[in-house]
Amino acid sequence: MRILFVEDNDTVRELIAELLAEQGREVTACSSAEEAEALFARNRFDLLFTDINLPNVSGMELARRLRLKQPDVWVVFSSGANVDHALNEWGPRTRSMIKPFDDADLTQLFADIASADVRI
Repeated sequence: MRILFVEDNDTVRELIAELLAEQGREVTACSSAEEAEALFARNRFDLLFTDINLPNVSGMELARRLRLKQPDVWVVFSSGANVDHALNEWGPRTRSMIKPFDDADLTQLFADIASADVRI
């Protein structure tokens, strides 16, 4: 599974990217929506894992833009607050994670994704 991970906090980005890689996932990490869009244009990703509160372009706007280019991409929004209520419009290939989360939370997230869609 190829993951595009977007987080503007350097420490959080490094920690979560490392946790994802330790779980055997292929992770490309970046710090902004603009950088993510450039990477997405050059590479195929299975999942966008993005902070909601990014500078300039929000994680939700980034997800909208990337889904226009690749409608089947999974999206995981991360936030310090519960955003499940806002996910109804996003469809079945969308999940959220409340910060802070740990390795066990990530394991559960990907188990949920795997059970929802056998192609991932």
